[in-house]
Amino acid sequence: MCSAMCDTDARAHLLSGVDELSMVHFLEYAATLMANLGNYKVWQMAPPQQDDTDVYQGYGDQKFVTRIDSHAFEKLCSLTESTQSLFTLVKDAMYSEVPASLGFPDEGGTSNYYLGSPPPSKAEIEQLKIGVGSRLSLRNTRLSKSELEGSIRYEILVASASDRADEAFDLMLPDKAKPGRDPSGVRCEFEALVTCQDKEWTSAFSNLASKAHSFILELPWSGMGDDGDQLGPFENDTFIRPNFVALKLICYCASNVWTGLTAPGYPDVKAEHGRKNLTFSNRVEASTMDPSRPDWYGRDRFVMSNGHAGILQYVMLYLTGYKSMTMKDLKLYVDPKHFDKATGTAVSTNAHCHPEREVGGIEITPGQGIVNAVGMAIAGKQQAALFNMERHEIISGRIDSEDINSKMRAAGWDVINVFDGDESVDNIYSAETPSHTVSEQTKATFKAIVAQKEREVQKWDGQLENYSREFASQHQRLLSRIAGSANYEAFLNDFQFPDGMASKATRESNGFLFQALIKQFESLFAGGADVWGPNKLGDPGELVFERGYYEGRIARYGIREHAMASISNGLAAYCPQAFVPITTTSFVLYLYATAGEGQNGPTHQADITIISSRSELAFAVEAARILTGKGTPTWVVSMPCVRLFDAQTEEYKNEVISATPHVISYEAYVSTIWGRYCTASIAMDSFGYSAAAIDNYARFRLDTESVVVKIERHVASLSQRTRKVQWMLLK
Repeated sequence: MCSAMCDTDARAHLLSGVDELSMVHFLEYAATLMANLGNYKVWQMAPPQQDDTDVYQGYGDQKFVTRIDSHAFEKLCSLTESTQSLFTLVKDAMYSEVPASLGFPDEGGTSNYYLGSPPPSKAEIEQLKIGVGSRLSLRNTRLSKSELEGSIRYEILVASASDRADEAFDLMLPDKAKPGRDPSGVRCEFEALVTCQDKEWTSAFSNLASKAHSFILELPWSGMGDDGDQLGPFENDTFIRPNFVALKLICYCASNVWTGLTAPGYPDVKAEHGRKNLTFSNRVEASTMDPSRPDWYGRDRFVMSNGHAGILQYVMLYLTGYKSMTMKDLKLYVDPKHFDKATGTAVSTNAHCHPEREVGGIEITPGQGIVNAVGMAIAGKQQAALFNMERHEIISGRIDSEDINSKMRAAGWDVINVFDGDESVDNIYSAETPSHTVSEQTKATFKAIVAQKEREVQKWDGQLENYSREFASQHQRLLSRIAGSANYEAFLNDFQFPDGMASKATRESNGFLFQALIKQFESLFAGGADVWGPNKLGDPGELVFERGYYEGRIARYGIREHAMASISNGLAAYCPQAFVPITTTSFVLYLYATAGEGQNGPTHQADITIISSRSELAFAVEAARILTGKGTPTWVVSMPCVRLFDAQTEEYKNEVISATPHVISYEAYVSTIWGRYCTASIAMDSFGYSAAAIDNYARFRLDTESVVVKIERHVASLSQRTRKVQWMLLK
């Protein structure tokens, strides 16, 4: 609206019913409002015959009011339907009579130390001070008054039972620290912090400050001052360049929520020693996200290294409005999620034990943590290097890591540490049990954060629109990357190998094809774990991703196969369509098995052999008992180590597993190698699920009853066939 007000045509139209002074008052109010969206300033209204106003700072328990007449304001707001509707909504509150300053509530003042509707009067406050002053420090308390069924109730809210509050207060310089918030003269605001300098943001602020004077001249009221004053009526005659220092907070304790401060805060000290504007660069940071668009490209990517701490991420998703996470999901986090075999239904939740990237707001399934984050950071750096242009930083390459506990405490959260939780479950349960309710204050806090993030998303969308007009080809190239429009299939269909390639090793032809692909498709990002040369992938040359050349698309991983795979996962998770990672190493098949030995040879006259191991043995034995009881003799072979079994004589192996017509493996895992030994397998053919173990066996039809049903159905189907069939997975 303000930009429209400064438009010449719009202004001319509006001023037909609004005088010039009202217009000035409106701009005055709008500028003050926009400059103080987080805090407020009180404008002490001057007597009608005076032109000046007194201004002083406030922190949320004060408000400022406009000097423009409500009818003129309404005329200005009629520019659009949205502003007119908004004005109608807030008009009464804007023009209501408000306390002019801090003070006791019953004397026309306001104070956030005295709560209630109505709050306690000065006389009540003084009386309570006499009654509790000798037993309770008033410096770390608030007083609340409520009325219930005709009885008045007072509550004293204690911030801390420790005497350290008094000690800290007494340490303040007596000639400097004056109670500036409490009308009783007892309490004053305090803050204590441990920080380190944020050099990057300090440099950015210094650069901004160096250009501030030129920015002032770009404001709408520039040149509107008396005698053609270039600065205009709202600026000081002399511009004092601010001295900014940005700080990263390590630990923060304060009685108010500041995003920065001016140090020192006392005029006489400022005059003698100067001052600095301190900004806390990580105090109000939060992920830039759009809960309505979890895959929005401009978002920050959050990677959780410790997957078992997923409930923290789930709570944040819920509070910030992601539709993928509900209170029901949160409550089911520790639920066993029972499976009902009769109906085939089960209790389900998106709040799995480990966060899964299929859930909106989860960037990547944890397990490789910091290395996944390295992959995402590489992706962000490369995209920023490719697409950011002068004055158009549409992709952030910022990388953040932080002490979550300290940040959560600084933001007002209760943090419960259970340092021996890995050794004592009782100590976890004896810690304060959190409730499944969210306070209105917490909801309001996150609602404000989400609103701020919505504005950031809108700002990014606007920046992208400006970017598209100035750099049309780059913009289209970026959209193609995001959409994953590379046509690999068409390229491969038309690709021709040179004569003689068919007679060479496959790594020769793979290398030849790779070199063609990497030149054609910029979405490919490749790397080799010290075997780039042996795999015939060619000279990486100018495509190497390294410091100073983030446009590169080939990484030198060294002998770090696992790190290479994890980084590649992070690259793919950054934007699955924009990045297609390629890894190369020497291929070795690893087979996991445990030490042990097989069961002695089978008994007589069995029809079915079930081979199993580890946890499934109990189910297998029970299934064999049921099948034998039904007239189908069945025995069980325990095979905890395939390697040791393969080392036995052929006679022994045939005696153990070849004496029955049906040899069926049973394992709650993928059926990797069982086709060598069995005619069929009962195994997993999908990802698992985060739930109680016994319920998961039923969920995936791997419990005893399901095993019996699958074997009976398999044997019955084979009895009707005229020829032997190959190995098969029983479902």
